[in-house]
Amino acid sequence: SRATVREALRLLEIRGLTTIRPQRGACVTLLSAKEILDLYAVRAAMVSTASRLAAERCTPAQADILKGRLRLLADNIGDAAEYTRHSREMVEYIASLADNAILASYASDIAKQIGRYVRISLATPERRERSLRAWEETIQAITAHEPERAAACHYRLAVQNRDAVLEELSRNGQA
Repeated sequence: SRATVREALRLLEIRGLTTIRPQRGACVTLLSAKEILDLYAVRAAMVSTASRLAAERCTPAQADILKGRLRLLADNIGDAAEYTRHSREMVEYIASLADNAILASYASDIAKQIGRYVRISLATPERRERSLRAWEETIQAITAHEPERAAACHYRLAVQNRDAVLEELSRNGQA
């Protein structure tokens, strides 16, 4: 029905995937370097804060879960879609360890907007290998209860993802 289509387009607009123009309809939002820079600036700040808080609070049982999730990343390094999914779930789990509902909610919201860029940033095997090394450092810092190092590592991972997206879009003449 039209109402269902309108609702779907509204949800896509909230995620930044479409733009609805009055009297003209909806169109797909173009990829933009400015949007990437803005989204990743916020994302980097949020994930670094989440990792810092997680490092302050991480229990031995939670550390084991983090290490298990890290193994899932490593096991799926050859599959871009699975690696991306496990990476997203890792961020969600770290946000839950931060024990800050507002931070977790905002991180979830931005993850919906940034999803298409994350897929681009993790498209190549080389990029996933670099991502895995950054994840290993981040998880090691969280489980060792090193909040500042955890924050710096996760911030660096977000910046690496941003740079990979910008590089890929530039290579394809899109940004």
